[in-house]
Amino acid sequence: MPKRYAYSFTLATLVALAVGFAFQADAGLLVFNDRDSWQAALGSANTPYTFNGFTADQSFATSTLNFGSFSLKSKGIPPAGSNKIVADSSDGTVNGTAFASMFLDKTRSVELDFTNPALAFGAEFLGNTMNFGVFLHGDRAPVFIAGPATSQQYFGVISTSPIDRIEFLYSGPQGGSDIVNFDDVGISSVPEPSSLMVLGVMAALFATYSCWRLRRGKVDVGQVHS
Repeated sequence: MPKRYAYSFTLATLVALAVGFAFQADAGLLVFNDRDSWQAALGSANTPYTFNGFTADQSFATSTLNFGSFSLKSKGIPPAGSNKIVADSSDGTVNGTAFASMFLDKTRSVELDFTNPALAFGAEFLGNTMNFGVFLHGDRAPVFIAGPATSQQYFGVISTSPIDRIEFLYSGPQGGSDIVNFDDVGISSVPEPSSLMVLGVMAALFATYSCWRLRRGKVDVGQVHS
């Protein structure tokens, strides 16, 4: 079992649980169906990633497509023309702009892999025949979470243990399939150890320099009065 990371849930988290904007999937995993509640519980500013930079459709049906903080890849071969970033504002758009579109059935799914393990993920989804498989760091089996109950809904998760990836799974009847679209992806990554080390070294150097200046000042004062 991987080591659990401490994560301080804010008062906003408790309020979200009380009013039904969030529910607890397991001991260290909170799920939100409202962006404002997810953002407030996160407790820090988060600018969502949009697909607006795409001027032409781009596929992730046969190869991984990287977006910097995350990537998308297909599991199983989807039908031709599916599993792609749709650049134009078609009827399937989530909010009137470019979006990610994926084909799901019982044998084919899509994985979202985090470049660095994440403590939080959220996005706007269009489609309600989907579940989520959340893979915590070091775990081979996912935590399964029911997907959106309505055709368009926000899904967000905050975890006390780093998340390696999320798999989007079909939840409809056997033999069926669906197209699910999403946009406005929010991610909060676990701070990299190297970044924390640099900050620690800088703090130690600053403290050492301050002590040296203080001691030097005392010596200088003594010399003036001697």
